[in-house]
Amino acid sequence: MVEDAYELYHGDSLEVLQALPSDSVHSIVTDPPAGIKFMGNRWDEPGSFFERAADKSVRFDKFAGNHNPSDAFDKLRTLKNEGAKFRAGLQVIFTEALRVLKPGGHAMVWALPRTSHWTASALEDAGFEIRDVVVHVCGTGFPKSMNVGIAIDKMLGAERPVVDEAKLWEGWGTALKPSAEHWILCRRPPCGPIARNTLRHGVGGLNI
Repeated sequence: MVEDAYELYHGDSLEVLQALPSDSVHSIVTDPPAGIKFMGNRWDEPGSFFERAADKSVRFDKFAGNHNPSDAFDKLRTLKNEGAKFRAGLQVIFTEALRVLKPGGHAMVWALPRTSHWTASALEDAGFEIRDVVVHVCGTGFPKSMNVGIAIDKMLGAERPVVDEAKLWEGWGTALKPSAEHWILCRRPPCGPIARNTLRHGVGGLNI
């Protein structure tokens, strides 16, 4: 009986991918960063793929003039800019993943619902075809949500029990329970018809 052979590579994902030969991988299952600053980790910040100097003061920037980090619209614009950097960083890695994957080969790529559109866009920009999304629904997790009623009390300097306008908003929050994860199913475009591609490269179908 011949045991299945496998190799483990330890290193930077981009550097390891660049060392692999083209058209050598049958399928990919990967869990990349989500870009949500998970537990405050630097590696999961949206702009972590590119070094970015953080200036907390009001400043003038080249994108849209005055920038105020406490302004909601400026925060959104900053997030969009960081999201673009996140997608660009992932695209570089996904481009190498596409190169090493056999034509017609599939990839399952993990993402969180809040930023899965960033991940899917990076995959498309790298040349992958988005085929579907598998949703993993789980019972764990809890909402990192602001209690609107308590926030109003705090703003008004009121003490509990609720005796002011906050009682109208008691029980209201700002986030849902994180109970789902996305697995984006994508593939490298096949070479010609699937039947011919499968005979040539040994990939292209899903046996589910």
